[in-house]
Amino acid sequence: MPEARNRFSVSVRRVRVVAALVLCAGLFGFTGCATSAHEMTRNIVEGNDAALRGDFATSIDHYEQAIRAVPESAPARRNLGLVLVKVGNYKRARDVLSEVAKSYPADIEVFYFLGEANRGLQDYAAAASAYQRALRIDSSDIRAQKALAWTWHKTGQNDRALMLMQPLLKASPSDLQVRLIVAAAYNKKKRYKDALATLDIVEKSGFRIQSKDKISGDSERALLMTALADSHYGLDNFNKASLLYGEVLKTRPFLAPALVGSAKCDIRSSQNQRAIAKLERAVKADPNAADAHYLIARLYEKFDNTKALFYHKRFVLLAKEKPEFTEALSVSQKMIGKLDKKTAER
Repeated sequence: MPEARNRFSVSVRRVRVVAALVLCAGLFGFTGCATSAHEMTRNIVEGNDAALRGDFATSIDHYEQAIRAVPESAPARRNLGLVLVKVGNYKRARDVLSEVAKSYPADIEVFYFLGEANRGLQDYAAAASAYQRALRIDSSDIRAQKALAWTWHKTGQNDRALMLMQPLLKASPSDLQVRLIVAAAYNKKKRYKDALATLDIVEKSGFRIQSKDKISGDSERALLMTALADSHYGLDNFNKASLLYGEVLKTRPFLAPALVGSAKCDIRSSQNQRAIAKLERAVKADPNAADAHYLIARLYEKFDNTKALFYHKRFVLLAKEKPEFTEALSVSQKMIGKLDKKTAER
């Protein structure tokens, strides 16, 4: 959920070049080590400078050169792992950070970014474990608290998310990411009035978001408006919900939660073809959006058994370990049996 840009510049500066030089000397002796150690140090420094400029491709290249000079360089691998998370290469980042964590058992950045890598791969159990390890190092780290709470929310552990975020909301009422997590958790628990109360201050401000850049601000605004729309939908305020979802989709046309919510409003007004079009976009934007697969499967039951069967089967795979879909899973499993039978009778 929250990104680590504000702390990233600090984390790359923490590289322990001296420790790497000692490691180099210990492994190879001083003969022949000076040149490779110099190359490693130079590349780490240049990689750090590039990362601080936001030139992640160049920083990755320098860290890789540092590793080629001294393959055992834990600092180079550490910083490489952090930057790989920043560019979205979560698989490689997880591999690198999992290995280097042995050398940095008390480095909160390593475990926080390891959590981010696992969350990027939608391995939420591993992400939660990494965030919890980070919080054991520094229990006051707000980034890790928010990331852990969001991960719990995504896995249906909304009570735990609220328990972690409610004190933080009282302490930092202007933190919109905290408000978003709290409101999203309330929505999942069907406490829609509480979610509305949490977002009231944001709505009254006209969703004016102060952020470090326009892209981040627009993304935060879209997520907050979607959460508010979900609350109104839960309270049967379908017209208000539809307007809010529509506003979000003007700037974020492929935001899956807003597409799903807007499609649900369309279904309410019997505009099924419009709903299908939005749900098709939603599953393309987020192939793991279980709710989108279920809704589109139900709609296709009316006129396309093949597509209905496909989406029902996909939904069962996505939702089989998610308690919030228990009832829908039962429906899908029964429909799969019926649709398979119809297909066999052709």
